[in-house]
Amino acid sequence: MSAYISLPPPSTSGTMSLEAAIAKRRSVRRYAPQDLTLEQIGQLLWAAQGITGGRAVLRAAPSAGACHPLEFYLCRADGVWHYEPQHHRLTCHLERDVRNELAEAAWRQRFIATAPCVFVVSAVFERTTRRYRERGRLR
Repeated sequence: MSAYISLPPPSTSGTMSLEAAIAKRRSVRRYAPQDLTLEQIGQLLWAAQGITGGRAVLRAAPSAGACHPLEFYLCRADGVWHYEPQHHRLTCHLERDVRNELAEAAWRQRFIATAPCVFVVSAVFERTTRRYRERGRLR
């Protein structure tokens, strides 16, 4: 398995307005069997945490004090991949399928195990507490 997957550049102009996207948003629990394309994966990860300016602190999602404690992972049949916003790529984190384990950990929600890919968000709290100390820990 490759150590990393380069993602295609994100699109910064869409065909749907933000308002239309919000109006059409729905939760789905049954998924098509095909994987998302690298373009789709890259676009979603960029929208969640991608770099939007020349410095790594300018991101698509806001973060108190530009601490960016959130980390994004993609779980698929070929393993767990970590998103690196600075390079807009995925790096191999674990070479095995963990979707069944995720489904069990999520109160046995089986739809997680059957999804072609699952996005997992974690946080590194020290990035916030380093700057905000006790106030960062409490919030």
